[in-house]
Amino acid sequence: MLHITIQVAIIVVAIVLIIVLISKYKINAFYALMAASFFAAIIFMPADKVVPEIKDGLAHAFKSVGLIVIFGTAIGLILDKSGATLSIANFIVHKIGKQNTLLAILLTSFLVGLPIFCDSAFIVLIGLTKSLSQNSGTPLGASVILLATVLLTVHCLVPPHPGATAAAGILGVDVGNFIIAGTLLSIPLIGICYFLSKKLNNSVYIHTMDNIAPANENLPPVFYSFLPILMPLTLITCRSFYELSTGQKIPFITLAGEPAFALCIGMLCALPLAKKNIINSILTDSIEKAGPILAVVSAGGAFGGIIKATGVGALAGEYISHLGLGIWIPFIMASFLKVAQGSSTVAIITASSIIQPMLGGMGMSSGAGSIFCVLSLGLGSMAVSHANDAFFWVICNFSGMNSEQALKYYTPITGAVAISGMIILQLAYLF
Repeated sequence: MLHITIQVAIIVVAIVLIIVLISKYKINAFYALMAASFFAAIIFMPADKVVPEIKDGLAHAFKSVGLIVIFGTAIGLILDKSGATLSIANFIVHKIGKQNTLLAILLTSFLVGLPIFCDSAFIVLIGLTKSLSQNSGTPLGASVILLATVLLTVHCLVPPHPGATAAAGILGVDVGNFIIAGTLLSIPLIGICYFLSKKLNNSVYIHTMDNIAPANENLPPVFYSFLPILMPLTLITCRSFYELSTGQKIPFITLAGEPAFALCIGMLCALPLAKKNIINSILTDSIEKAGPILAVVSAGGAFGGIIKATGVGALAGEYISHLGLGIWIPFIMASFLKVAQGSSTVAIITASSIIQPMLGGMGMSSGAGSIFCVLSLGLGSMAVSHANDAFFWVICNFSGMNSEQALKYYTPITGAVAISGMIILQLAYLF
């Protein structure tokens, strides 16, 4: 049996291997995680156990989150392709008024960001954001940064987004409870995004001559546009509150509020929004888009399974518990990985794989403790977004903001919002 110091060193080398392969050599995250898994497994395990252990980790991760990611991706694509997102956005703007541009962008990006990945949602909403800013005289820079930071916050904290969903699966967190907790934490954080963006005033100048307002013809009705978002959230929330308040489970309520089933219902509610001749194309696209995500999620599960099988994680958890850092440990680990390689999804998947075997030693293996842990990981995965993050360049390319402006204003705000979230989380954890 290898000495514990050597075991820890091997795990550290495996983590460094992941970062180097992704950041320096631009290797796909799936292969980087699998390389690290095989590297550690070959050293720690008998030869005949290596492949079975990795397969078990892959299967467990896919089983936990596969349907959630696929159905969630389908809902997002249907809302995007059908124009439902613009229908929602126009409704909010009409109700709030163009004079309250930043508030309209805040609510629109929050609601649209729940089912749609942050990069896709940004591309969909940037035209509307430019139009609103130009017509109301609101500085476009502040509007763009608000749109980007709100979308990133929701993306990192609320399933069915892949990183958050994967972390819940790896840590064994009830996804329904996590959706509620992530949404509740997001609310004060998007308020902080609003406050910080408003403080920018005219600090960030973006040329707006290229603005074109999105077309408003033939958009789906508002009620049916909202339904695929609100239906699964309502079902999941009702199930969680019922079971928490009564301590009982009724099969029908349990089924209806099961996240995978609730998202399937949401997808069915979304289908009538799309034209019949493109429904199959959209569903096929959802599988193709979810596939690479699930591959990375499963590889993260395999890496976490290897670490757990070595027993190093449990010992590390006991050691870390004496440092007094508590829920800051997952945050520090995820933020380090985020800064090092750029992807929020890879950061939270890798960090949750490392943390999972430590939960018992850290005293966070209970239902509430694991939810706090996964929220901490989510906050870490958004701090800080900079030039090695693909979303950073989506913001620059589609908004007209240059990279120097984004690094000066957007990047610090992502860090400030993440730290603010950790302070809120720490206070909630104490009480």
